[in-house]
Amino acid sequence: MSDMVSPLAPATALFCDAQGRLRDQNGRFYTDKSAAEAGLLPVAGQDVPAFSTAAALDSISDEAWAELSTYHDRTEQAWDDYYIATEMKHFLDVDAPGSKFTDPEVNKIDDVLGLALLQRGSLEGDDRDEFKRLGAKDDAFNPNFRYIRVETPGVVGIKDTATMRPDELVRVERTKPGVPCSIVTDVTERPVTDYGVIVLAADQNTGKPRVITTFPGLVTRSSKSEELDALEGQLITVADARCLLGGDVYANARLVNAQAAAA
Repeated sequence: MSDMVSPLAPATALFCDAQGRLRDQNGRFYTDKSAAEAGLLPVAGQDVPAFSTAAALDSISDEAWAELSTYHDRTEQAWDDYYIATEMKHFLDVDAPGSKFTDPEVNKIDDVLGLALLQRGSLEGDDRDEFKRLGAKDDAFNPNFRYIRVETPGVVGIKDTATMRPDELVRVERTKPGVPCSIVTDVTERPVTDYGVIVLAADQNTGKPRVITTFPGLVTRSSKSEELDALEGQLITVADARCLLGGDVYANARLVNAQAAAA
């Protein structure tokens, strides 16, 4: 998709989102310092207009949207079911375990792809070095995948098993159809983030780029493994999970209230 470029030029205007954060017309975040360095700070006393993700996405041409839709082609039923489950897990179902995009105007895969297009100019390239700079470990990355960074708010619904008690119990669950089971733990809060990742790979049949998943936060080593499939629905200890999965992995985290977590 090297010929599909963003309809918007580099940042030319500054906006303020509902949480009071500074963003350019493409949705990228700025601090006062970075906005000043980019020459975007408004004149003293001048109001900063409100940022709208929907307005930014509306600037994308129909042709570009048609091209983006090929990244999550749903012709095959199995892929359609998988993408529906991905959107429920990471966009729509607040009770499902895992990380969630929190912008109310970002509620499907297309929205994240559109923001990435606006911010990057294309979906070419690989941002794994940027994710490593942010703290991701080498073993979090699949050599056959590409990792695209997109700036949009979310909450991180994973937990490092290295920070959990060895005797703590986690549940083995299949959080999306067509993928191996993973481990799930309960948490009473989820850290906020201002970026997410789009994971892409070449389609086995067409060779064209296909969305594998998208979620807020850092790329981490998932606990998904076929080793867990025989244990689906069971509770196992963190120690057993780490032994089975080979060390440092992240559990999906389901948000519960403090009383429920203590029960």
